[in-house]
Amino acid sequence: MAQGRHARATQMMQEALRADDNPSMRTMLGMSLLGGGKFTDSASALEAAYQKDPGQLQAGVALATLYMQSGQADKAVRIASNLVKQRPQAAGLQYLLGSARARQGDVAGARAAFEAALKLDAAYAAPAVSLAALDIDKGAYDKAAARLNDVLARDESNLDALGESGRLAERRGQLAEAQRWLEKAEDHSPTSNLQPGLALVKFHLRNHNPDAAVEATKRL
Repeated sequence: MAQGRHARATQMMQEALRADDNPSMRTMLGMSLLGGGKFTDSASALEAAYQKDPGQLQAGVALATLYMQSGQADKAVRIASNLVKQRPQAAGLQYLLGSARARQGDVAGARAAFEAALKLDAAYAAPAVSLAALDIDKGAYDKAAARLNDVLARDESNLDALGESGRLAERRGQLAEAQRWLEKAEDHSPTSNLQPGLALVKFHLRNHNPDAAVEATKRL
């Protein structure tokens, strides 16, 4: 798996499971399938591992993430809630729960979970950026800006914070500033991450600048 040979890893884990079917090996199988892009098969393996042993943290986190990505927010919230009950002091799990609740449309619940994550780890950037995103949606622009500036003061290349700063500037009607933030996010993103570039293309299209959108697409 570390070498990226997910098909071989899957084959090895399937062979191992024939000799000893246990939740840890089911989790490893699910992760190798996930790495190979076989999301449906991965979910089945992870579900089997998690149902047999709800203490399988890696299986639970991966499964909740898969559920969020596939539009099954209720299932993601259920698993994330169980994980938080098991490890209430884990900031990462509080953030996972907040993300699942946000996908579910439970804004108040998402905010509470993100705030809980920050209370456990004040330097944790992800929940701070997520709270800023909720503030932008609510129209609390000054509060969002303060959160984002704090994150970027610690890590000027945080892609999520740069992207949300661009969204904030656009909401405020500061289009040149928004473009600057989005271009900075694109500059800092690795070549394997197309999302900042796509965000810039969509920004230009929203603001009726097709020539700039074409140029941004060429870079992609």
